[in-house]
Amino acid sequence: MSFLRDVSLLGRSSAAFNCLMLPVNACFLRSRSLSRLDPELWSTPGQFSVLLWAGAYYAASQDVGHGASLWLLFAVEKAFYVAMWLKWLGSHSPAKVLKSGFSSSNPHDILQSLFYLSYGAGDAVFG
Repeated sequence: MSFLRDVSLLGRSSAAFNCLMLPVNACFLRSRSLSRLDPELWSTPGQFSVLLWAGAYYAASQDVGHGASLWLLFAVEKAFYVAMWLKWLGSHSPAKVLKSGFSSSNPHDILQSLFYLSYGAGDAVFG
């Protein structure tokens, strides 16, 4: 029973992590701005899909008896985002991203910079 409770907590935690998309993109009011650094992955539909995955994680956490294949799919989804993040980090200077975000007077720019530099690490934790 403890294992199922842990899996349920992992699913709810991952759903909450994915829901961080809302403050990062200011409830989609700044989705274009967020997509600026990686328009392929973080387009507005891409940002929306993160919330769809949050719903899937939450739904699965309510009935953890779905089987290992569903949780394997979740692990693959997280691995995909980690791989994309590592690819992105390979072509962007974290120092420049931080400098750009913190040189702005807009707190959303700071939040977005921190998002780009950390989302893959968070996905690795939940994957």
